Amino acid sequence: MSENTADFKYLVCFVLCLTFSVASVAQTPLSAELMAEKIASAEGNEKVEAIIDYVAQHFHTAESIAYGQEGLSLQADNPNDDQSARLLSHLARAHISKRELSLAKKLAERANILAVQSRV
Repeated sequence: MSENTADFKYLVCFVLCLTFSVASVAQTPLSAELMAEKIASAEGNEKVEAIIDYVAQHFHTAESIAYGQEGLSLQADNPNDDQSARLLSHLARAHISKRELSLAKKLAERANILAVQSRV
């Protein structure tokens, strides 16, 4: 009986390890290069979403600020309060990482206003 229990525990342990290793691989963020390719090939709202994802994951890079500005320009043509709030929030984080705190504060305040308007 104890041999069967040990085998069962081993099997459960193996399945859990396999599950978590697959889950961690599935959640690995895309590289900056792949995300940039996705931005280049997307259009409209999909492009803005790709930009939001890029800025969120790579906020510490200069490219994130450039892409963020591009996303804000796209939002001027087709406003979406939810997307704008998320993009501004991630842009604020990017500016915090560059120690540009006054600009980060302004962006965060705008993000908050838009988030309230969109009921995010």
